[in-house]
Amino acid sequence: MVEEIPVKRGRGRPKRTFGEGETIPKRYRKPDEDRPLTTMEMAKIISDMTGYTTYESRFFFDAFCAVIHCELVYGRRVIIPGVGRLTPDIKTDFIAYNPRQKEEVLVPHSCVVRFKAESTLRNKIREMPKQIAKERIAKLQIKQPEKVPEEEQFI
Repeated sequence: MVEEIPVKRGRGRPKRTFGEGETIPKRYRKPDEDRPLTTMEMAKIISDMTGYTTYESRFFFDAFCAVIHCELVYGRRVIIPGVGRLTPDIKTDFIAYNPRQKEEVLVPHSCVVRFKAESTLRNKIREMPKQIAKERIAKLQIKQPEKVPEEEQFI
């Protein structure tokens, strides 16, 4: 059996591995922010998870997005395990009613990408509002009012 020596990457830090029960690294922004995750933030997270440099992680992420883009342009489905399925689709022509002009309008066909999330992701997202509510309540330290004994209620 060969002993595995940690490979040093980047600024001399050892390669970090994530086993069972370990969580992904901290996010590089506040959890309450509503802005989307940027490419550089994604590259930093990938870098922390894999041990590669941020540049290499950014290169990998860009290549991954390019492959998805090409597959969808050529009309093929893309399945991302643990996330969901992207499917290119064609919406047919249909007749819509314009209330301002009071006439029917023909809406031409269009090409769209449909996304269907996997059931595991859907279930985690459904649980998310409950977790956020619990965290916010804990942060505000809201206490339930104490019950007053019945004898003291009518004084």
